[in-house]
Amino acid sequence: MTQEETPRFASIWVQQGGPAVEARHNLDSDQHQQAVTDLFNSGFRPICVSGYTINNKPHFASIWEQQDGPAMVERHNETSEQFAQTASDLYPKGFAPVYVDIYTVDNERRYATIWMQADPEMRLEWRDNQDRTDYLYATNVFGDDGLRPVCVTSYATSEGVRHTGIWQLETNSAWYYALNRNHDEHQLVVDKCFSNGYRPVFVGGYTRNDEPRLHSIWLKEGGPPVQTRHGQSADQYQQTVNDLFSNGFRPICVTGY
Repeated sequence: MTQEETPRFASIWVQQGGPAVEARHNLDSDQHQQAVTDLFNSGFRPICVSGYTINNKPHFASIWEQQDGPAMVERHNETSEQFAQTASDLYPKGFAPVYVDIYTVDNERRYATIWMQADPEMRLEWRDNQDRTDYLYATNVFGDDGLRPVCVTSYATSEGVRHTGIWQLETNSAWYYALNRNHDEHQLVVDKCFSNGYRPVFVGGYTRNDEPRLHSIWLKEGGPPVQTRHGQSADQYQQTVNDLFSNGFRPICVTGY
């Protein structure tokens, strides 16, 4: 997810208690690696990671919760070849990707990912580097089999926009997703989904021809108050962090683009 000099942020917040939570943004690669090391050592687990560039230099935003659970691995700044090697290394050990975000550096895609040592019974599928037609086809096929999208990331190439996604079994809630919306279109999705009883569980963003584009995933279910933000500057996002944390909200998803 790429935007020069002035990255924007979109996020989802839920007003509820829970384990300790930490949010980070605007960290360069070294700072992010230090945060990964420190937070893992303090018992935190990543639930979201987003990569984006400022003047072609990778930066990262992430959300972490302090809780127990299956083994997890975080990777970032991997080339497509390194990502493929990570998949080859981790799959035999029982890990599966639960979050993926792609951004570009020097027009080359880079991966930031979260892997979890999954229950063998967990139904999960993922596809990489698909065009729109293939991505929509995969979503329809997996949807017929009871799986819904849980994460989608996109990036612009000389051959058009490509998509990478993760789908997981969902049996309890109706779901809706919106792909490739500009800011105004995304706001219409937000208004429509909230008015129809849907709650946001994922937001992802990227830039195409200098225009921001957003994806979102929604579940139709009850729950505590939830708020979304998009199109925020780093300073605006930091103010949101300050304001919503102080009002009992916790972040569940963030994307920089």
